[in-house]
Amino acid sequence: MSKLKTIDKMKLEQLFNMGGGYVLGFSDRTFADFFLNDFGIEIDQEKYRMKGTSKANRLRSFWAIEDDEIVAKVLTELLRVAERSKEDSLYVECQSILNRLIDDVKNIQSNSFLSTTDVNGGHDNLSFSSFSTQRKSIQDSLQVMREIVIEKVFEKRLYLISNMAADNKPSCFISHAWGRNADEKKDDEFVRKLEKHLDLAGVITYYDGRSDERGAKGGVSLPQFMSNIDKTDYIVVVYTPAFKEKYDKKTGITTEVDYILNTRNNPFVSDKLIPILFDGDSSTSIPSLLISRRYYEFTDSESYYSYFFDYILSHMYSSLLRKELAIQREIFIQQKEKILSGHYDNKLESIIQNSEGLKNSQINVADQQTKSVLDSMSSEINAHREFLESILSDKCF
Repeated sequence: MSKLKTIDKMKLEQLFNMGGGYVLGFSDRTFADFFLNDFGIEIDQEKYRMKGTSKANRLRSFWAIEDDEIVAKVLTELLRVAERSKEDSLYVECQSILNRLIDDVKNIQSNSFLSTTDVNGGHDNLSFSSFSTQRKSIQDSLQVMREIVIEKVFEKRLYLISNMAADNKPSCFISHAWGRNADEKKDDEFVRKLEKHLDLAGVITYYDGRSDERGAKGGVSLPQFMSNIDKTDYIVVVYTPAFKEKYDKKTGITTEVDYILNTRNNPFVSDKLIPILFDGDSSTSIPSLLISRRYYEFTDSESYYSYFFDYILSHMYSSLLRKELAIQREIFIQQKEKILSGHYDNKLESIIQNSEGLKNSQINVADQQTKSVLDSMSSEINAHREFLESILSDKCF
């Protein structure tokens, strides 16, 4: 657990506006993305809910559970998000708390990768090694690195598709069931990932996990949210054991599916529906009323990327874009195979072994999406921006 004192937490809570259960301006979705994308932490895990389920309570649980190193890393980024004046007395006090925490880590770990924070001149880059923290072997770390780079290459292709779509972007409603227990968190993670990738590809998504006008949070009633079905071009239904159970028990899922079945175009017999089997099989995950309908199996995680192109994007985008979709798919497959073949392993291994104490290199990235992708990567990967920029901009292929 971290060494944050009670008075430290009170000051941090004040700076982060945590009084009403919130944390800064984060929605539930962006809060989860912040922890997962920047630190590889699933803040929705049960262990972070011991003080309650609000964003503020999950952050309090995080402070109570995790060690000083990772807490300092997260606090550094939260202070950046806070956007207070460097002369603001509360901001300065909170930076001093962070500095003390970093010094404590330095004293305990002689090989720590932390740099102190200058309360007058901003932050030096924290250069933690997530791989060292997780005590992974080099080989395990290589696999993690490959997967991260493949994910970012995939996202770059989606961004290009979104640009090509211009003003002809489709819309879709995502129908799914939230996991019933901790073991089914993977169902929720899959849907979040799916929605994220659809969004990156330019698809206008309506998903109950969103906190904006296209979501079901913030007091929106089920009928209000379901009314979005009528105005979307497509409906993506994610079949899981929880989906079938909740449908059979006459819950909100039943109401939602019945609404879809009775909508004016009856998408279950048209091209409007895109059903996906993510977990289980047809007998355990698909309601009997729908079991005779066609569906796409996404149960094999290794096929996710190609299936996303083949069964979702090719379905949603008009014939005018299908040639471009095929081109982007082929480029991605070539890039993925080159990464998995070990072509970049020497460089990736060098990143892993030499990440300690490295600083981010400064580069000019004309493509703002590429810059955004790079900024979202972990610090040790960012230390090699030029290498990764060349992959994301296709220079290596």
